[in-house]
Amino acid sequence: MTESAVIDLAAFVWDKDDFNEDKYAYWQLISHKIKLLDELKKNKLKLLCRNQLRDNIWAEFPYNNAPISTKDMSNRITIFLITSKFEEYPSKIKKELVSIPNQIRLHFSETIQKENSYLLSDMYTSDTTYFYFTFKKIWNGISKLILKKNDDEKDISVIVIKEEQDIMFFFNSYKPIFEHNPKHDKIKPGDYESSLSCFNGTDNTIPQKLLDTAIEYKGVYYNFDSNNDVWVVFRNHLNNLYHGYDEINEQKIPIKIRKKLRRP
Repeated sequence: MTESAVIDLAAFVWDKDDFNEDKYAYWQLISHKIKLLDELKKNKLKLLCRNQLRDNIWAEFPYNNAPISTKDMSNRITIFLITSKFEEYPSKIKKELVSIPNQIRLHFSETIQKENSYLLSDMYTSDTTYFYFTFKKIWNGISKLILKKNDDEKDISVIVIKEEQDIMFFFNSYKPIFEHNPKHDKIKPGDYESSLSCFNGTDNTIPQKLLDTAIEYKGVYYNFDSNNDVWVVFRNHLNNLYHGYDEINEQKIPIKIRKKLRRP
């Protein structure tokens, strides 16, 4: 299952009048947005965006005239947008598609409205699982975004950020967590293939580090344990919990993974 993040465009393109009435709320918003972007990168959750949208955002407020109070943070976000790779999508608009609550904001320029329509259309048609991040200051809806075309609806999960801990709560729930299964206890005679050599029987630290740096392929995470000279496979057990075990047959490791980890 492919997963991507989407950030409410109103978090990037502000209503200037609203900003002037409540500058502190926007200062909080940009602070939380930086934390969100850092966590997206750290957790390798791709952001649905495209270069044309990024370039158009820079022509809008606040980036075209950053207030002194937010200039340093705006620069950090600009650097993120320049250096990041995005999940791209085509410039196609699904006719008669509406969003509830309406994401085509009144203060958006015609260009940003069109870009947002491309974004919403892709979210509606794609099989990808999307997490839609927004912020208390700019969101008045319920905890889901409805994309509707005639009688057909698609619900998108919405994460409304009020405090920094809301960000951490999501990623702690999303991040793969190692959970040991006793059947994978360290090297039992005649059962080597199902053991987990990096687990000492009490401490999850090393297996979790391997899981944190593992590469996902078709829902399974792979890594190479150089200390024990063996591949490690992590499979989902429940929610975001993963069991791990050694894989001594390298041919069972996808070629794509071996190439990424520079193994023959």
